[in-house]
Amino acid sequence: MKSLPKLSWWRHAMRAAVLLFLFAIAGSNLHRHYKSQYGGQVEIDAHRGLRVIDRLNGSSPHLDRRPVTVSGGLWSFKVRGLRISDPLAVLSGLLTSRALPAALLLSVLIPVGGALLLGRVFCSWICPMGLFGEAVCGAKRWLERNGVQLLNLDISRLPKYVILVAGALICLLFSVPFLFWFYPPRIISDAVRDTWSGTLMTGELVFVGILLLCELVLCERLWCKCLCPGGGLLAWLGSARRLRVRQDQDLCTSCGACDVACPYDLAPSHSSLGGECDNCGRCIEVCNDDALQFHVRMPRPRNQSLVMLCICAVLMAAPSVATAHHIRGIPHYSYQENYPQVPLFEEFRDAGPWTLQFTFWPIPTQKALDLALYVKHTTTGNPYDDAVTFRVYQHGEDLSEGNHPFQAYANPRHIHKVGWVYEEDGIYYAQISLGEGDQAISETFRFQVGKVKPNYLVLGGAGAAVFALITIVAIIKKRQTSGQVPGV
Repeated sequence: MKSLPKLSWWRHAMRAAVLLFLFAIAGSNLHRHYKSQYGGQVEIDAHRGLRVIDRLNGSSPHLDRRPVTVSGGLWSFKVRGLRISDPLAVLSGLLTSRALPAALLLSVLIPVGGALLLGRVFCSWICPMGLFGEAVCGAKRWLERNGVQLLNLDISRLPKYVILVAGALICLLFSVPFLFWFYPPRIISDAVRDTWSGTLMTGELVFVGILLLCELVLCERLWCKCLCPGGGLLAWLGSARRLRVRQDQDLCTSCGACDVACPYDLAPSHSSLGGECDNCGRCIEVCNDDALQFHVRMPRPRNQSLVMLCICAVLMAAPSVATAHHIRGIPHYSYQENYPQVPLFEEFRDAGPWTLQFTFWPIPTQKALDLALYVKHTTTGNPYDDAVTFRVYQHGEDLSEGNHPFQAYANPRHIHKVGWVYEEDGIYYAQISLGEGDQAISETFRFQVGKVKPNYLVLGGAGAAVFALITIVAIIKKRQTSGQVPGV
């Protein structure tokens, strides 16, 4: 078996390193969370991974309440005052909240600048879904060499643009974060974080697994090539990229090896790459004629000053301290001074004129936790101090004591906080209501407590469906090879 070219190994190593880095910072932040609490050392000593981090930190002080400096995932990431958000995350946040917060716009400058200069390099060098997709392609090649013939349907790249536009309309019209829910890079990075809580499988990961199985039996790189709305957005931005694959027609022998190697079914031999190309370099690696090379296309003289002005603006604005995010899934600690502990989880939601910040933190050695909400007016920034109602649900059942909701008024820190005792680890939903009459607002937040076991019924059903699909494909292929045509 021919070894992978050097550039491919670098890409695989880069994406694996990204996953390991996200895993490390999630563990570090969880360790910091327990270090900030009385009795938190008990939880650290009971967790094998946290014990390792504790030993590596050496003489880390108890009740260490320094703010978290690195947090987030592939949806949005923060290092001190620098925040970087996926362009799809920003688009989703802007449409869902129907607002234009400067912090959110600043957080997308580096990704957009990178796409304009380098194209869809996020897809080929960072995105874990691409790494898993290439692994599935490798498994498919191995199966085919061993006599198992699978389909590789020719599916148009148009659906991802349809999903992008339809998802954007859903976000805008219904204020529903549709693009957040069905985005494998975000799902995988969140799953890496959740492994510290003992969660190894969720419904979202089942969705990703089904996509990968479809890539195995139906169409190679199905998600990246045909369905990914984030890839569609980056392809549109990357159509103006500076870094491109250039063909030397004098050296090209028209062997077609580069066209076969391209994961997006482009035609490098005809220089027809467009914005879909993610500069993975596969076509360059398989070209035995050295007819393909990376090339930086310089802007025309009349555009050079504009390009330099845009680059300077990105470099100056990107490190600016962002004061607020209005987007689901973005880690944010601008209200850190309001919390007595470092929160384990935070989620933001814009509802009417208010911005809601929900968080919770477990109480060590007890099956109890504090649910907390911070509400401020989106325009004026004034906190909301009237009563807020909390209800907790699991599997559609109201778990509030005696079916009566918890009602809380803001404390001097402007935090609405209630204590809640739970019986078992699992995934719960907190329904929070505020206001009265026409001004009433109700939002539901999902949160996980402790270790969550996989839903074996869902996994079994998904596995049975995939097995049935593979069996049908195998029967069809067997009939085709034996010259029999199935009846209509």
